[in-house]
Amino acid sequence: MMFDVTNPTGLRWIARTDSVGGSYCLAERVEMPNIPAEWLDCVVFLYENKDAAQKGAPYGGTGYIASVTSEICTHLYIVTNAHAVERGAAVRVNLRGGGFAVLNIPPGNWYDHPAGDDVSVAPVVLENASYRLTAFPADWLLTDVAPLTVGDDCFFMGRHIWLDGKQRNTPSVRFGNISMLDAEPVWQKGRGFYQESIVVEARSLGGFSGSPVFTYRDNSFGVATGDGDQSALSAVPIHGGWVTLLGIDWGHMSAREALEAPGMDMPREDKDMALNSGMMLVVPGWKIREALNRQDLVRMREEAERKIQEADESAGAVMDSATADDRVSLKPLDPATALRALLNVKPESGDEA
Repeated sequence: MMFDVTNPTGLRWIARTDSVGGSYCLAERVEMPNIPAEWLDCVVFLYENKDAAQKGAPYGGTGYIASVTSEICTHLYIVTNAHAVERGAAVRVNLRGGGFAVLNIPPGNWYDHPAGDDVSVAPVVLENASYRLTAFPADWLLTDVAPLTVGDDCFFMGRHIWLDGKQRNTPSVRFGNISMLDAEPVWQKGRGFYQESIVVEARSLGGFSGSPVFTYRDNSFGVATGDGDQSALSAVPIHGGWVTLLGIDWGHMSAREALEAPGMDMPREDKDMALNSGMMLVVPGWKIREALNRQDLVRMREEAERKIQEADESAGAVMDSATADDRVSLKPLDPATALRALLNVKPESGDEA
């Protein structure tokens, strides 16, 4: 069967098999959905230090807020590239009442991927009452490329260093499509590491390192939701389709073009100049899962939950003869307090932790 498509813009070609085993392609129109405004609140901006963060200096990177939830509480993490936080980072987070807060996270509080991939995570305490934030569950992260196809729509949210906002974080969203799923690992010269990557045809710029990258599919693909079986595409519904967290942006492939002009009589290699090829490189989602599930972070979560349980148990009954002060001292330990005690951090005040 053949399809006469006069306007290919926005069309998705889907392979189908007919009743007698013949193969054909079906063209369906697919439109990228509107992105929920609250999703932008997952993005945080990274700076070298507090002063740079307050001024909105035009250098740094991006991170996003991830959550790992148990029956006891929800643990929050800032996720970004390891290369972006080698010397620590000042993390800028929007406040509910306007403006932003700056969290100084030293190098020792960042936990890199155990095998050296370009991922680093930092446990944080961010209360909803103070911060304007959205946390993306770790369950949204891709676990395998098998359900994906070249051409799938993508979008990513991050920091455009010349449009990032001085009074508050203002993330920008960029769009593209999956270009390569089986690319060989890409050499990171600065880190001396071959990084496994998904290649997306989208223009990443300086400042977008660490940006969360999503892929979207409409309902015609029948993707699994990831409920129960932890399928490779742990997708969530959005506007008649499904979204999964592909990974984080770590950079782009360079291209080289010869600069030609009248009178430039020199060898070609001397005229070459490096250009942005428009091919973004993404650390796959399963690498982020592996970083979040480092054994020391798992133990940290277990210890925090143990403290919360112990506090709940101690507050389960109060003697009739106890004083009012005794009752106050037996108040259950809330998750934020337990995590602060474990992380040895102070509550947020003003604009700095």
